[in-house]
Amino acid sequence: MVVVEVIIALAIWFASGHAIEKIYSKAGFKDTPKFVFWIPALNLSFLLYLAFAKWPTFKEEL
Repeated sequence: MVVVEVIIALAIWFASGHAIEKIYSKAGFKDTPKFVFWIPALNLSFLLYLAFAKWPTFKEEL
């Protein structure tokens, strides 16, 4: 039973990292290192940065 829980937790962890990586690339942040999305504390800090930063795609429109 523990093995199944670990497999499910790893799948959720990888899926969330991949999803956040896609969000960053679509928002215009092309130079972000890919490994930081797999570390939970850095993942949260990058999401907070994304929430309050000026997005490059908006800078191009102005």
